[in-house]
Amino acid sequence: MKIKGKGHLEHVADGVWRGRFSLGPDSDRPGKYLYTPKRTFYCEEEWEARSQFEAYRIELEEYGIPDKDVAYLGAYAERWLLLREGTHGSPRTADRERSDVRNIQRLFPNVKLKNLTVGVIKTAYKDARDSGRFDKELYQINKRLRQILKEAVKEGQIRRNPADDVVVPKPEPEPKDYLDPERLVKFNTALRTLPMCGEVIGAQMLLRTGIRPAEMYGSSWKFLDEEASRLFIGEQYSNDLQLRRPKSRASRDWVVIDSELLAMLLTWKRIQKDELERIGVEQTPETPIASNSLGGRFDPTNYGRWFRNFCVDNGFGEYTVVTKTFERDGKTITRGRGYVGLCPNMFRDIQATELVGVLKVDARTLQSRLRHSDPRTSLKYYTHPMLENEYQAAEGFAKLVRGEVTAPAMPTPALPANLDLGALAQLVDLLQALQQQGVLPAPPTAPIGIPAAVQAPTGVGDPGGGGRGAAWHRAAIGGGETCKLDT
Repeated sequence: MKIKGKGHLEHVADGVWRGRFSLGPDSDRPGKYLYTPKRTFYCEEEWEARSQFEAYRIELEEYGIPDKDVAYLGAYAERWLLLREGTHGSPRTADRERSDVRNIQRLFPNVKLKNLTVGVIKTAYKDARDSGRFDKELYQINKRLRQILKEAVKEGQIRRNPADDVVVPKPEPEPKDYLDPERLVKFNTALRTLPMCGEVIGAQMLLRTGIRPAEMYGSSWKFLDEEASRLFIGEQYSNDLQLRRPKSRASRDWVVIDSELLAMLLTWKRIQKDELERIGVEQTPETPIASNSLGGRFDPTNYGRWFRNFCVDNGFGEYTVVTKTFERDGKTITRGRGYVGLCPNMFRDIQATELVGVLKVDARTLQSRLRHSDPRTSLKYYTHPMLENEYQAAEGFAKLVRGEVTAPAMPTPALPANLDLGALAQLVDLLQALQQQGVLPAPPTAPIGIPAAVQAPTGVGDPGGGGRGAAWHRAAIGGGETCKLDT
């Protein structure tokens, strides 16, 4: 649809503008004209209002005339969801948004956007709690409602976002079973006792690299660099059974793999090739590393079932409702529903926690390992306290209080053999001059130790001294004292 003309923009009140566009004569009503819905703009200056008015024109030409029903929250949320189609990096994100919109529509039936107030929202949440909804659900619903109403404010449907003033406390995360080093060894040993297959290889990849399950499902042989012992995370595969790019730009990167995992992958590559040849399937660079019996990618639902059964069989999980019991190799095996225990997506947290808590890996390496754009994300959301380290910290501080631990002395830096002493002396002159002019702050109370000759001479041309640089050279060659450097 192409809108002609400048449209009509009027100043309604201080900071409030309203405008609409003409769509031409109404064929059903001679002498009458059709108009777009009016849009309200909250701007102090006319140029701002006209800029938003022009953006409204572009929106109408791209998406058409909105239904009048978008005046209601349920219809507006549905339209918001429709306009977001194809923008999600993950099918799980799209499913989450659809679920949230359905919950919003059930909580606020037949509520107009302009009638949505803080009181209306709080009342709806109270009714939801009384009917058995949990705060975890309401937190997510309010989070989505704020996001939707934020767009309504931008579009001029409402002036302010009432959901911003409604606080739903973030629920405490449910406790998870993060494996300590001893149980990590037990998990690895249990995996190694099984015949090598796609399921086992997938579990080893999760355990040893900390990649996401979807990235494990999406890994192909073309992404394995055998010479450098690393794996490129170039695709992911999730519940919609579609290959796509990883969830973020930072996620699309190399992951270093240990020598033992590399040996497993190379052994599995030969086994996989032989097994696929028996059924007439060729192994190619596009073949998934962790493959099913037909050489295809695992359905995450099917892999999850295998993983849960493996964990229950080896003491890393349990079924709260047991529906089947049988004996295998002298061991009682249970199957059922209501699984509680280790999950494939927990290895990312396990990797981060053990790297920092046990191996003392620095934050920058952890960020690179997990492929986050910000190291704070790695530390804040993926590492978890280790009780053993807390005991060690408490005992260590007690030793410090008793005087049994002393802080290490600051070492005096040694001068490099190829240091240009004349240039260093000129730098000292410059720094001192800047301090005197107030450009640089006062020198620190704990100065850095440097050769005493740096401050011995005063000025560039001391009488009989041959200049500061020459004096510095002579003193540096002959003395090993140290003194303060004001920097």
